[in-house]
Amino acid sequence: MIIHIDSIDSDDKDKNNIEYRVHGKNNSPEWKGYWDISASKWGEWLGFYMDQQVFEKFTVEQIVALCLVEMTWFGFSEERIKDRIDHLEDE
Repeated sequence: MIIHIDSIDSDDKDKNNIEYRVHGKNNSPEWKGYWDISASKWGEWLGFYMDQQVFEKFTVEQIVALCLVEMTWFGFSEERIKDRIDHLEDE
């Protein structure tokens, strides 16, 4: 899995509030799209690669911060994340 980080075009004319999307892409010929990696186990994140263009656009601190937001989107522990994902259909 290769991590990509993109800025999302916003309707904010002042550009004070920029949103970013952290997502994964693999080299599978069957799937050309991107993967939502927010539900990935933290140990899996350690095996992900970073797209080289990310290092050209962002500082290391920004990359870490954006990845941490994505990693904790569903909670701050793997148990909480699993619980939230298991109950997504209930919500």
